[in-house]
Amino acid sequence: MKRYSVTILSAFLAFELFACPALAARESAPAAIIPYCVFSSYEELDSVLASEEPGAGLWDKASCHTMEYGGLQRQYYMYIPETLREDKPLVIMLHGYGGKAQGYRPEMLQSALEHGFAVCVPVGHSVEGKFKPGWNVRYPAQSEMNTDDVAFVIALKESVVESFKLNPQNCFLSGMSNGGDLAYALALEHRALTHAEAMLLVGDDQPQVVKRHTL
Repeated sequence: MKRYSVTILSAFLAFELFACPALAARESAPAAIIPYCVFSSYEELDSVLASEEPGAGLWDKASCHTMEYGGLQRQYYMYIPETLREDKPLVIMLHGYGGKAQGYRPEMLQSALEHGFAVCVPVGHSVEGKFKPGWNVRYPAQSEMNTDDVAFVIALKESVVESFKLNPQNCFLSGMSNGGDLAYALALEHRALTHAEAMLLVGDDQPQVVKRHTL
């Protein structure tokens, strides 16, 4: 029987990561990767991920922004809750290949409201007829995709932190599927970029061991 390996970033776990006082006090914490959960079917996974989630109405309060990078106009969405904490944390969420940024994971916006962190959801680059919205992580099929999305996310984080007066030392990253691969790349190549990373991955391979870094 096929099994589907999934690394879950829940709103609760995201809050637990950046709410840790010892973690928040450190200027450069190493990456943290949440270990695998395993579901026996997509139906079971859908019951967790595709159900009607709280926070959908909060997307009406998110704002759309554009930044120029690499000769392209790149869009991203920001949700800044009125309950933003004094240490002004930021969670950047990367959607999967072919996914949409607007409306993505509304339960995270609900958690942001409850726990006081900002959320940034960038839009993956797309080329009509060639690429759906996604992230260039050098898949073989992306050989003609010229965007440097590792550099883009780094620039996005710096821009968002400056524009919205957030804490550059209190930033976190999550990604789903193709977005999870980009989060892995950022965690490996730029360990000081964020305090912690968490990936949500779906596939038909057996789960592999995921190394956890001590916070």
